[in-house]
Amino acid sequence: MSAVRVGATLYATEDVELGGVLVRRGEGVTSGLLAANRDPGTFADPGRLDLTREAARGAGHIAYGHGAHRCIGAALANLQTEVILEQLLLRREGLTLAVERGDLQRVGFAGDGTYPIGLPVRF
Repeated sequence: MSAVRVGATLYATEDVELGGVLVRRGEGVTSGLLAANRDPGTFADPGRLDLTREAARGAGHIAYGHGAHRCIGAALANLQTEVILEQLLLRREGLTLAVERGDLQRVGFAGDGTYPIGLPVRF
C-alpha cells in the first residue's frame, strides 16, 4: 500500500488512448496508487502478501515513485523493513501482541478498510 493515495494529475499534450480510453489533448489523468502492484493481469494472486514477488517490469514498488520522482526515503524504508522483519520474525520466539487485538489503534480509508497505526508486541 502506498502512503500517497493518488498520483499527480498529468495532462495530455495530444490525443492518446490509454487502456482503451481516449484521453483528449488538455484532459487530465490521475493514477490510483492504492491499486498499485495489484493488477491481476500482471500478478497471479495480487491480493496475497508475497515477500518474494518480483516487481512488475523491473520498475520496483510503485509506491516509491519512479525515475527522477523516486522517493528519497525509499532506501531507508526498505532497510527499516528488512531489520524489523528480521528481528520480529526470524530472531524472536514467543512474540505476542502487547495489547488485545481489539485494542489496536487503527486508521481508516474510505473504500479501502482500516489498517493498524502501530503493532505493539511483547518479546
